Amino acid sequence: MKIGIIGTGRMGQALGVRWARAGHRVLFGSPLRSSSAPTTRQPRQSSWTWPRISGSPAWTLADWRRRG
Repeated sequence: MKIGIIGTGRMGQALGVRWARAGHRVLFGSPLRSSSAPTTRQPRQSSWTWPRISGSPAWTLADWRRRG
């Protein structure tokens, strides 16, 4: 499966490594051009050409719920 990950932080990279080890093709996307991910593309490109997208938000579920 082709998997696009938007977010190149610790969570995005951890998920990407695990999915790649499981045999999936992984593409990272980041809104920051200075991202340290080994392979980056603009999120728009990955979202239009890859069928599955996973975001790695920089907040916890508790933080999200408080945003209300």
